[in-house]
Parts: sequence; structure tokens; C-alpha cells
Amino acid sequence: MKVCTTYGTDVPLRKGAVMHEIRLDVFSKVPGGIGESDVITLCGKDISNVPDGFSGLVDVGDSLIETGFRKIRSIHDFDKTPDAGEIVKMLSEGDQEISKGAFIASSFSDLHSIYTASKEIGRKHVLLGMGEMGEITRIRQSILGNEFTFGYHGESTAPGQFSVDEMESFGDDCQIAGVTGHPLQHSKSPAMQNAAIRKAGINAIYLRFDSPNLNNVCDVIREYDIRGMNVTIPYKQDIFRLLDKTSNTCFEVGAVNTVINDDGVLKGENTDVEGIRFAFRSKGIDPKGKRILILGAGGAARAAAYTFTQSDSRISIAGRTGNKACDVSRMFGT
Repeated sequence: MKVCTTYGTDVPLRKGAVMHEIRLDVFSKVPGGIGESDVITLCGKDISNVPDGFSGLVDVGDSLIETGFRKIRSIHDFDKTPDAGEIVKMLSEGDQEISKGAFIASSFSDLHSIYTASKEIGRKHVLLGMGEMGEITRIRQSILGNEFTFGYHGESTAPGQFSVDEMESFGDDCQIAGVTGHPLQHSKSPAMQNAAIRKAGINAIYLRFDSPNLNNVCDVIREYDIRGMNVTIPYKQDIFRLLDKTSNTCFEVGAVNTVINDDGVLKGENTDVEGIRFAFRSKGIDPKGKRILILGAGGAARAAAYTFTQSDSRISIAGRTGNKACDVSRMFGT
């Protein structure tokens, strides 16, 4: 993984960096020692601020300006990700050495568009998704065929960036897992899972994929080599029909909370059932014959109803949506 160190504040250059981005809206002047492997980004400043004889790359923004410098032309969209065809069209224009596109990513379809464009564009490029949903594009440099990726030193310069230290620790072989649902800001899974990953010494990261729908979810899991995906509200039932295989427990519960990617074959599992059983066992509670009230009628409620039905418990179900609660009750004969 080739990481370009970018700076959100005027601080001393990071020692050992293989590549620097010098933004002229941050640095009052170009620091000494910048050379062929580095980038000067104009950020609206005049190109006369670039020192004569500079042999690196100059990011001129979304401009077709003619210059004797080696050039990056970059297009940013902080509102949306265009479809793949539009991305390719935009980045194919101009005589620049490298075309760069950075687009706010808000869904699995946006990530799919970025991946598809990376395979169709016939020139050197850097394609990135901004925001939390786009974090994965910064790690998957080799998959997207990007010339380099970015990591910040000091303060970030774009939404969804990781620090350069984090990026260099990930490398190209970093395993990726995550959770999807909508909304997801309340989810503690990333903090919990990443703490466990660090403690276990695994080169991996657990990301949050807050998408308004499941369109292209399976494409993205395969394209970006995501090893596994937890599934939460409201997708535990909707994702069922999209997978290649599902376990018997998923069929019996009618919900999936985990997707495993085995070389492109996506298998659904339901770990809620064993989680509920473990919680009761760990407290020494046998639910057999007990009266149990389940609050809710979603995927986790289905897993609870299945678990306690298997234990010959007497269960009642209450939910905000009466029809859903009745459906779960009928499904498990309660």
C-alpha cells in the first residue's frame, strides 16, 4: 500500500513518509525537501506558488489548465457519488498524468459505482469514497487500482480519512469485516469489535456500513473482499433472499444476522440464538417452563421466540406494530 501523507495543519513533515501532499490552503509556503514523489495541491491558489523546477505532481483541481508540471486533475463531489459511467466520463477528460475522483459515499450502490468505475477507466487514477461509508475505499488501494491512497498526519483533510499510522499498519492484506443496518450511529459494534481485534493481534478492521437500502450489498462484499458482515435493524429479514446459502437456523428463525464471505460464496448465519442461550446459561437460568415476555417483533425477537420455543417456555410477544408481533407469534405457535 502506497500512502500519501496529507496535512490538515502547518506542521513539520512526517519523517519516513514515502509521499507528501502539500496543500497550499494549509502551508503558507512549500516546505523544503519536497521532490519527485510528492504532490502539491493548489486548493484554489495560483500555480505560480509552485516552485520552479518542482519535479513532483501538481493537483490543479477540476481544471484543464495547461502547465509544464506533471499534473493531477481532481474532481470532488461532497453531495453524491455519480454512477460508474459518469465517473469514467469525468475522469477521462484532460491531459493529466493521474485522474483523481473523490465522492461522498452514502450507500452500497455508491461503493459499487466506485469499484465499477475503477475497472473501466483506462488511465492512471485515484478513486475514493468520502465519509464513513467510503472508508473502505481508502484501505482497498490495490483492489481499486489506485496509484496511491491518503492518510493524515496531525489533522484530517477529508471526511472518512484514517491517520497515516493506521493506514501503514493496515497494508494491502488487512482483513475487513463490518456491520450494516440503518440507522447505525447508535451501534457500539465497531468499538467493541475493533478492541477485540487489537487485543487478538489480528490485522483487521471492523467498519460501519450505514446504507439506506441493501441494493448492491452482495456485490460490495465480494468486490471489496469483506470477510464478514453483521446485519442489524432493519435488514435481518430482507438480506435472507440475497445470499447464496443460509444455515438451517436462519430458515427456522426467518432472519440472518451474520454474512460470511467464503471466496465469494455468501452464507447467512444466525448467532442471536446461541447468544441468547449463552446469556441464560452464564447466569444459571433454565428457561424451560418459564413465562417469558419478548419485547419487539424484528429479527432478534424471532431468534428469541425460536430459542424459547425450543426450551418449552411459555412466551408472549409485544411490539409497536401489532401485525408484526402477530406474525412472529403465529410463526412460532405462541
